[in-house]
Amino acid sequence: MPQANNSNEIPRLSATEDGLHLEHTILSLDSYKTAELSFLSAASESIKKVTPKVISTEETLKILEIFKNKPNVLVCQYNRPFSIGQLKMELLPSGHSLGAASLFVETKSGTLLYAPKVLTQKVGIHRQLQLKQAQVLVLGAHSPGNFSTNSGKSRQKDKDAIINAAMDLVQNKVWPTIVCNPIPTAQELTKCLSDKSLPVAVHNQIYKINKVFESYGSVLGNYSQFSPRYSKSKVIIIPHKLFNRYRMAPERPTIFVKNNDTEPSVLHGRRPHNDKVFCLNPASYGTDYQEILLKVKPQIVYFFGPYAKEYEQHFKKSSSIMVKSLFQNSQPPLF
Repeated sequence: MPQANNSNEIPRLSATEDGLHLEHTILSLDSYKTAELSFLSAASESIKKVTPKVISTEETLKILEIFKNKPNVLVCQYNRPFSIGQLKMELLPSGHSLGAASLFVETKSGTLLYAPKVLTQKVGIHRQLQLKQAQVLVLGAHSPGNFSTNSGKSRQKDKDAIINAAMDLVQNKVWPTIVCNPIPTAQELTKCLSDKSLPVAVHNQIYKINKVFESYGSVLGNYSQFSPRYSKSKVIIIPHKLFNRYRMAPERPTIFVKNNDTEPSVLHGRRPHNDKVFCLNPASYGTDYQEILLKVKPQIVYFFGPYAKEYEQHFKKSSSIMVKSLFQNSQPPLF
């Protein structure tokens, strides 16, 4: 489709109570309750209930079922264009997690790529990021930009630090508990720890998600299901929201893995000298977005999320592309 010459002729978005809406269409984006039809970009344990009909991948649906959530889903595959009314759409791997997707939309007024969470670095346990050129690009701003650092190299350093901390403890016959998001961080760490030949036991919720990953070809290595009785000499991985249900031995240190520096800890003041807190962002942020802009070549970029204003200000200075912020009613800017 030829690109429009005027920004007034390209697809327009508006923020809703719990997501975004493509104006003059029935399509919403990651809206769980206020939409008629919504694209669901990824599975998350924070999604409590989804009332509209959603467009998503089969993998995302299977993971949502583990969180006891079974929405009315129009299941779509990656790289298989489909149409709903006058909208032509295609799901692209976002690189963020198994089944996670970005949405390419072609309308009468132009093209749009909705990419709320993408990961430019290759993880190796699910599909790698794919992009398409579009006139409108929508990116999530869910983490501080940290534009003075190379976010890709920083992420690898963060992951290495977590694995090295676990290895150091195990070498001293001390078995840590790793507390993290049940998807996708738990699967990435399961793979990395197994690659280092460390014995790993994962909580039942993570175990079920791991099995979904493996059913689609992901290789996560050797691990067992967590048991308070039989997992004493293993590195244990537990979802952060379930950690406080368990009474771990006082000599067992905790390695808490957050998404970013601003995310609160679940340790609630429990910080013995051998407990450690790390960050491992499951999505790209900051300087990594420059690579995405170069590949998508949009006329306008929308940022949404708590740090949207920070991203807007940075990219207005560093890019000739039109940049705007979108804020949900319940999500004021932090900067």
